[in-house]
Amino acid sequence: MLDSLIAIKLVKQEAARRNLSVSDDDVQQQIYQFFGYATDATPVPAVPGKTPQAAPNATDLAQAFEANRDNYFGQAGVAAKMTQADVVSTFAEQALQVKLYNALTANLPAQAEQIHARHILVDTLDKANALLAQIKAGKAFDDLAKANSLDTSSAAEGGDLGWAPRGTYVAEFENAIWNAKPGDVLGPIKTQFGYHLIKVEGREVHPLSPADLGRLRDTVYQQWLQQARSGAAIVIAKAWQTFIPADPTLKDLGLPELK
Repeated sequence: MLDSLIAIKLVKQEAARRNLSVSDDDVQQQIYQFFGYATDATPVPAVPGKTPQAAPNATDLAQAFEANRDNYFGQAGVAAKMTQADVVSTFAEQALQVKLYNALTANLPAQAEQIHARHILVDTLDKANALLAQIKAGKAFDDLAKANSLDTSSAAEGGDLGWAPRGTYVAEFENAIWNAKPGDVLGPIKTQFGYHLIKVEGREVHPLSPADLGRLRDTVYQQWLQQARSGAAIVIAKAWQTFIPADPTLKDLGLPELK
């Protein structure tokens, strides 16, 4: 909770420096998103062989959203002693974080250097060394991966992990592949998953997939947040206890009262 409060303060300061603000519509869209409500819901597409589903009724969807929202606001009022304005302000903070996130990550490159690798994952060092000896003796890496790798998602493809940018794998794996060149066979490399033998197939610039671009955006935002926090003069007041009821009731804590 404390980390979240600090992050919000840093976001507000950076947003002010960038002249970023949120409108009532921005806040409303954040509330819609929180409750999974889309004002422009479209009919469910037909699936061959299945009975077509009726299109969602806009009125029913709106009423369900309003009921969920009002119940949430009411529960927040009881459990956390928050007014409706207090709850709405938390959504405004979230909307401002989204706006700053988008501003910080707006101009990232759509492509990046990537590595194409294969790997074989086993559970002991002895197994890894035995397989490495077979590779050095001329056994095909992909055949050994199919027969021995514990990574079931890639074993069937001969250990093929496809193309991936920096930051995709755990640190030990990352350090190994990015300090190698195409054609190198690496390992055994120990990670939290076990022991890896790795073959670097290629190193080229490729377009980033939507998932990879999302991870890059998250990384850029978290790096900004860490830098902002390390450079800020943060003073944490110790008087928070004065805001806690001396004898909170079950109702204060949002729990059902005993009968």
